[in-house]
Amino acid sequence: MCGAVAEKLVSVLIVDDESALCTALRRMLSPNYDVTTAGSVEEALELLASGGKYQIALVDDRLPLKQGVELLAAFRDNWPSTVRLLMSAYTDFPRLVGAINQGQIHGFLAKPFTKDELDTALVQATQIHGIMAERDNLTVALSEQNSALEGLVQKRTRQLEDRNRQLEELATRDPLTGLYNRRYLESRISEELARLRRYDTPFSIAVLDVDDFKKVNDSYGHPVGDQVLKDVASFLQDNIRKVDSVGRFGGEEFVLLLPNTPLDGAALVAERIREDLARRNSSIEGSPVCVTISGGVAEAGPADQDFEQFFGRADKAMYNAKADGKNSIRTAPN
Repeated sequence: MCGAVAEKLVSVLIVDDESALCTALRRMLSPNYDVTTAGSVEEALELLASGGKYQIALVDDRLPLKQGVELLAAFRDNWPSTVRLLMSAYTDFPRLVGAINQGQIHGFLAKPFTKDELDTALVQATQIHGIMAERDNLTVALSEQNSALEGLVQKRTRQLEDRNRQLEELATRDPLTGLYNRRYLESRISEELARLRRYDTPFSIAVLDVDDFKKVNDSYGHPVGDQVLKDVASFLQDNIRKVDSVGRFGGEEFVLLLPNTPLDGAALVAERIREDLARRNSSIEGSPVCVTISGGVAEAGPADQDFEQFFGRADKAMYNAKADGKNSIRTAPN
């Protein structure tokens, strides 16, 4: 045979009882992925029993007879090399946490999702699968060379540790900006709330949202909008204190974690960042532009029993800043 062999497409199994959605997703993804669809857990298990092998499984939360998380748990136990993604139109937080723990999923998509969100999730899942495969190969190599020289074993061990660190980075980092992602932020905030209850140490957060970001996307397109988000992310990273952390919660919304910081100190930090960003000289498509943020600041208190309650107060304060004219910081009462 003459000519180059075509690169094999990444195989994706989509399980959803909405046949129209399955058809739409197959049409959307087929140019770049080898897509198989199933309408139930039972149909998916039949495909697997007949020898089907999939690098990525995208499974709906609610399916006939059996829940999607039961299928993801089966993947975890029997086909652990498959990257597991859960999609759901339901956002009940405790239930989703239980599903995540049971299926040990690698990612989550909230319905309805955009094509960009789907593409990002699948690109990240493909990266995770590649790193997992390399990690597994390295693990096999370590086992086979158990009697080899100590220096070679140490080299392979370091490579394995590097791959595990990369997996951890992918699990906790936003792929666009490189900042911590929503999963990490929720986990850290929950940890700080537990620490507050035990040691009574102050902890505050600031929710910061880029003003009029939709106008940037509408006027210049999403690639320019992505560049603006990366620019703001870099600015925030460069302007926080060493003890603080910053992450992208989603869309154009960022969150500062401010440990050992009461409300008035957190408000000063957020206000300084807002002022410095507003004074900066930025440009879009060669034209000068002023990028501003609105923010809400909240200090954790005894009444904050969980992440949602605490974050919701800061988020409401941020929306108050938007309603008051934008480019401002508001604090949430305890």
